[in-house]
Amino acid sequence: MEMALTIPPQELQFSKIIVPEEGVKEMDWQTVLAEQFLNNNGTERICDLYETPDTDNSDSRVTFFIYVTSGSLFGREYSLC
Repeated sequence: MEMALTIPPQELQFSKIIVPEEGVKEMDWQTVLAEQFLNNNGTERICDLYETPDTDNSDSRVTFFIYVTSGSLFGREYSLC
């Protein structure tokens, strides 16, 4: 997945990007994997894999993998636009 950010990267809480699954304990719900921050065009890395860039720039992107088998993605604060 790729998300365009409107907040500084430090404010993004990956623990809020989840896949709630009925019948599965919340602690076992899927969350992001291999997050990578990119410039606003999505063409260059702005930090190393799994790291958060040292910038207050709210005009960047982040990519990550997430495994979804059922349920809805982004069950808490974030949503797809």
